[in-house]
Amino acid sequence: MTNTQNVQTKKGFTMIELIFVIVIIGILAAVAIPRLAATRDDAKVASCVADVTTLLKDVSSYYTSQGSLSTDITAMTNVELNAASLAADGSDGTLKYACDNPLAIATTPAVTFTFDKVANADGNNMVVLQAKATSVTQGTVDGDLGFLLSKKNIVGATAGEDHNYTISGIRIKR
Repeated sequence: MTNTQNVQTKKGFTMIELIFVIVIIGILAAVAIPRLAATRDDAKVASCVADVTTLLKDVSSYYTSQGSLSTDITAMTNVELNAASLAADGSDGTLKYACDNPLAIATTPAVTFTFDKVANADGNNMVVLQAKATSVTQGTVDGDLGFLLSKKNIVGATAGEDHNYTISGIRIKR
């Protein structure tokens, strides 16, 4: 006689199957996490490059429209900066910008802008920003920023090298 009872089998994963799934997830995490971190840093650098180019355009536009610079930097741009002794005529002043650590702008800026007023060959005064990056060595956020700004001809090609950026040509008084 045969026993015709319904035998219920338990359905589930074996221990080997679970170990394989855990190993595959571990491999994917080991590959994906560094790529995600690099992507985040690349996005931060791109945002900082946009901030610096916006700063240059804002300050130049403000000077052209007003005929002078504002000692209150927030009147000229929304980019977060540390401003020191900014002269209204553009003859003196320093702006410091930090990309990686905005709380440490005063002590460790990524880019330092120094204002100067120079005369061209015709004797007309022009306001010039001398931009210098703290680092142009790739591998850190600030270094990547300096490297990209040097390629855009905004800062010098080496760390600490000044690069002149004219924010306005001849200002015509009315």
